[in-house]
Amino acid sequence: MDAPIFVYQVSPRTVHQTGAVKATAGLPLEFLFDLIGEPKLPRRALFAVVPADDALGARSPAELENAEWTQLDELGNDRYRATWTPRAPGEFVPVVVAWMDEVGRLADLAGRKLVIGESCELELADIAALLRTQAGDDALAKFPALGHALLPSADRAGARRRELARLADLLDDSQLQPAARLIALGSAQAEELARLPLRAELATFARGQEIRCEDRLAAVGAWYELFPRSFGGFKGVKAQLSRLASLGFDVVYLPPIHPVGVTKRKGRNNSLVAGPGDVGSPWAIGSSEGGHTAIDPGLGSAEDFADLVSAARSLGIEIALDIAFQCSPDHPWVAGHPEWFNRRADGSIAYAENPPKKYQDVYPVNFQPEREEDRAALWEAAYQVFEHWLAAGVRIFRVDNPHTKPLPFWEWACGRLRREHPEAVLLAEAFTMPKLMYRLGEIGFSQSYTYFTWRVAKWELEAYGAELASPEAVATMRPNFWTNTPDILADPLRNGPLSAFALRATLAATMAPSWGVYSGFEFGENQPISPDSEEYMDSEKYQLRQRDFSAPAPLDSYIATLNAFRRAHPAIANQAGFEAVGCDNPELIAYLRTEPGGDAVLVVVNLSPHQVREGNIDLGPVRRAFASGSTLRVHDRVSGATFTWEGERAYVRLDPVAQVAHLLEIEGWNRRDEGGINETASTWPM
Repeated sequence: MDAPIFVYQVSPRTVHQTGAVKATAGLPLEFLFDLIGEPKLPRRALFAVVPADDALGARSPAELENAEWTQLDELGNDRYRATWTPRAPGEFVPVVVAWMDEVGRLADLAGRKLVIGESCELELADIAALLRTQAGDDALAKFPALGHALLPSADRAGARRRELARLADLLDDSQLQPAARLIALGSAQAEELARLPLRAELATFARGQEIRCEDRLAAVGAWYELFPRSFGGFKGVKAQLSRLASLGFDVVYLPPIHPVGVTKRKGRNNSLVAGPGDVGSPWAIGSSEGGHTAIDPGLGSAEDFADLVSAARSLGIEIALDIAFQCSPDHPWVAGHPEWFNRRADGSIAYAENPPKKYQDVYPVNFQPEREEDRAALWEAAYQVFEHWLAAGVRIFRVDNPHTKPLPFWEWACGRLRREHPEAVLLAEAFTMPKLMYRLGEIGFSQSYTYFTWRVAKWELEAYGAELASPEAVATMRPNFWTNTPDILADPLRNGPLSAFALRATLAATMAPSWGVYSGFEFGENQPISPDSEEYMDSEKYQLRQRDFSAPAPLDSYIATLNAFRRAHPAIANQAGFEAVGCDNPELIAYLRTEPGGDAVLVVVNLSPHQVREGNIDLGPVRRAFASGSTLRVHDRVSGATFTWEGERAYVRLDPVAQVAHLLEIEGWNRRDEGGINETASTWPM
């Protein structure tokens, strides 16, 4: 055979030649390959995913004895597909071995000659010689790993060699008509007799792009943020865990739990002078009681914190901590390592600013001091903050403003964490330019805050959903959609009704694999400090806030329904499975969520929190996903109603006072219920 096969990986995604593709334990990853060669020549290929350490030095399949080889699915037009589901975190590489089927090529040539009346005796003789070569040389011994994939039963090896020899004799039997001999050969090929490469040099071995696999919570989860000091410390938070578990939250995120500085402490509503009893901002980290590895005594002891982590985990919840590399003027680093901070011309240390916001109580850390030894000491001290809290049982971290620190630091720190603590999950609070946000994901951040908080109009949401579902985004950045944060009370929540909170929760929970809310969202807390500000009135960043959890909050039931819906449907976890569905009303957004395993849901949301909206949605994308042109039956997880749809369009009407969205399960598609969450229909008082 003269024409070689070239293997070129076209998916999953290529963004940077050195970048790694993100994967998640338990979630399938699809690969697409082009096998390019002479188009008329039949070809065969096997696929495997192996640990990166094994694959990077391998030059042939024989060097990957432990690989689990599977056959690629042929899609046509030189395109092949494979699916792999990682079982545990780690770094992996996909590999492919491909070769031409020489027996198949000769059989095809003989068949075409036979049709036009030409002799094919020479081709039959060549095939016989090839089969005898395989039978005599034992191709299984030459290609042990591939042979196991194609002929998994060892007992079949001897039988295969005997059958190859018998078939070779049959092909040489001139007493039989050529057509009869070709029919026998076709039957034998169906029994996989001649599937292995005939010679090692005819097999092409190729490695794909590295895959970086993390724990499921690195990609999929429901987050709830709270200030433990407003709950009476760690023991008060522990008392809330059963409620949060019943609402379906996977992660409880705590802002910094460290001692708060006294110098230039902020007062209520960010006033420059703190009054008696003002608690200050927890992001002004450090006092005489310690810094980033210390606990504010008002929250409890290290034992209390350990008890909280353990109690949460017993309920299926992980505690996430804030990592904010900044210091109050009272932090031990300021006195002990002044070289780690920026000095201004007047000799003072520069405080943090993000005009118009000013943080006079916070000193940014300079991660690139002039002397190399100072840089090394600072980077090590910062990394040891992660080590301290990992040792305390925390494995999820929300990292404050990572884009304001140098990328070389994160490349070093994230690489070390992957090697030493593959269980660690990092959420980047990176409200920055898109390319930098994506770059942080490439470097090693598990997921990121996004621009969802400010995407309000239908076209914005559809465009953003499509962007995050694109191959480039899926390969590098996992989104976490937050409805609100202590810093951000955006439209339409600002002075908005409960329906505004419900619609934003629906979008966040069903458009992205991970979503989050900040405590108070379930009560519809909506008052900004001024009409044009995103800051809360009486912000919890600077004072305690007491809430009455003795009875369910207005949105508790609906949040539980959203999280139950998410857990029931793997399609929500598939970042790539977002497709906007057309609707003739600009205030109604509809989208389909799908996943390769066969799950699909349709979501319709009224984007107007004040008015009834109605319209017709295009069923074309739904029918294409189903390959169906018949009746569609859908069940609404919110109201419990079932709808039957015919034709190409479906009428919908949503009154935000009663129901702001449809969460539609499509009859005939898979559904999975987990976690024991209350799944009854829910409403909220308006």
